[in-house]
Amino acid sequence: MRLCYMWNLGFILWFLFSETDAQQISCGTTPASTHGNAFARIFGGTRAVYGSIPWQVNLLENGSPRCGATLIHQKWILTAAHCVYLSLLNQNANLEYTAIAGDHDTEKDDLFEQLRFVVRVTVHQAFDGKTLENDIALLEVDKEFAFNNYVVPACLPNRGELPYPFTNCEVSGWGFTSATTKAEILQKLDLPVLPHKACEVIHTPTEGRPTIFTKKMLCAGHLEGGRDACQGDSGGPLVCPTYGSSNGEKFVNGIVSWGNGCAEQGQAGVYTNVASHRAWIDETLGNFVYMSAMTLPKFVNMDYHLFSF
Repeated sequence: MRLCYMWNLGFILWFLFSETDAQQISCGTTPASTHGNAFARIFGGTRAVYGSIPWQVNLLENGSPRCGATLIHQKWILTAAHCVYLSLLNQNANLEYTAIAGDHDTEKDDLFEQLRFVVRVTVHQAFDGKTLENDIALLEVDKEFAFNNYVVPACLPNRGELPYPFTNCEVSGWGFTSATTKAEILQKLDLPVLPHKACEVIHTPTEGRPTIFTKKMLCAGHLEGGRDACQGDSGGPLVCPTYGSSNGEKFVNGIVSWGNGCAEQGQAGVYTNVASHRAWIDETLGNFVYMSAMTLPKFVNMDYHLFSF
């Protein structure tokens, strides 16, 4: 009798707080949460309130946490190419990817989480493993995610639509919060997007070589150090508000890509510029039914000064 009662109670809670008419779900909104909950971490982030980042996806490789990702469609998620590229290089690696939306605590099954199997991996054809330019991939899952208050897609920016310099954006993930500790609870961090020229200066290599920071990248961070994304956050979303949006929707302007260490003074993390890849995203989502086996782009071992998260 107790088991039946608990099941009924769980179903009632699910029905009351999870189910939302698909017509009422708007991208980039957080219907389940309107407030924050601050628990300080080593790299300056805070624990997210469950449901406050409903586009966050936990990407697993053979059942173990690999990267973050962003929900952008019922069957498609956005992540960094370097998160999944090695699986394409070695077809015999037997790597299986699963995607969990509605995840919050990685140590337990959250009430509204949904697990799907990745059935298609599409890496940008111009991805460069040396510079991490075009560090973007789209993953298709086997079954549509059911949108509700805890599972909501992020909005995609228009082509060429960038956040203004010093716009306060939000990065999230389950990455390292210290040199030895990864987060079990989803973390978030507010940080400003920096001007492109400043990012070029920050990421100008030594020995007189040109900057490795390109217009297909964004950088964001606190130059005083202490607050940053880190290893394990790769592929996750950098979401920003857009001027003129009526309901405060969040747009996925960046994908966590690389940086020089974590939370170092004078450094800023680098993110794939999603707006500069919008045409590729539209083409991929529009033509995926007809896509055949892809041609693998070049891969070169990363230089010592590159540190992918």
